[in-house]
Amino acid sequence: MKRAVLSILLVTIASGVARAEDEDELPNPPRPQTLPQLTHRFTEINEETTFASLALAPTTSDPRTRMTVRVERLSFEIPLLSRRWFFGGAYSLALGDVVKGSPLLVSGNPEVFVRGTWASVTGIAFGGGFAIIAPTRGYDGSDALGVALAASSVRAWDRATFDPNALTQRAFIDMRDVAGPLVVQYRQALEVAADTRLTAGTTFAAVGTLYVGARVSRLISAGTQLVEYYSLEPDVSDATRAHWSFGGDVRITTRYFQPMIAVMTSLGSPLRALSSFGAPLLGSSPESFVGVRLGLSFVLDTSGVDRGR
Repeated sequence: MKRAVLSILLVTIASGVARAEDEDELPNPPRPQTLPQLTHRFTEINEETTFASLALAPTTSDPRTRMTVRVERLSFEIPLLSRRWFFGGAYSLALGDVVKGSPLLVSGNPEVFVRGTWASVTGIAFGGGFAIIAPTRGYDGSDALGVALAASSVRAWDRATFDPNALTQRAFIDMRDVAGPLVVQYRQALEVAADTRLTAGTTFAAVGTLYVGARVSRLISAGTQLVEYYSLEPDVSDATRAHWSFGGDVRITTRYFQPMIAVMTSLGSPLRALSSFGAPLLGSSPESFVGVRLGLSFVLDTSGVDRGR
């Protein structure tokens, strides 16, 4: 069975290599919710706002049964060489309600990354890259830690963004296949987080993201996304290693901007896997969540300038 699958994969890749790879002939599939458009031609700027409500297991120090959080994320990605190499970065902020007082704003960790992609006119694309998420500061007080955990719980693929005092290295591979109006894209990432205070050593986690989408019309596309965050720490029980989240989105695609709206929720086990990675952010972790994500992508299309030269 493995040999058959490998043979089919090699034949498919070979057929793609044999065809011309003119960048104007590469497919332009629907953009995934959180994964990058692997072969875009122009610089892109993305802004996302996430609103979520989390169900909590009340404790003596925190009697609440529910908490709300808002996460703002700004990112960019620049093509460096045709549609093969890309450089980007991102920064996030989170605003959450606390036990007493006004909502609290906490800063996330900045991220920079580089990735490469091989793509074929057949619709198949493979690639990979490397990201570094650097800690800017720790969080003072349990309220700030609580907001950070809430933000990372609703955006498991960005867990490292709100991990305090941790320098995180993320290696990842990308795969995509396009068939007519349909697209399937997957990213597997391995995160290695080193505590900068040298008190907790190094921790590991894997994050898998699967997106399936379809272009409904020239302007509208829709899709679903499934994310698994999996702790690789030896002292974590198997029942609490995995955190699953699922969501659906609708996107409008124009030449210069692409608005998107998505709904998402947790699946399966409680979100304890997140609080067991690195230093726990709360005495008890969130049990579940529901949320809405609003996104807007700006495409700096310079094709008209190029034609005028």
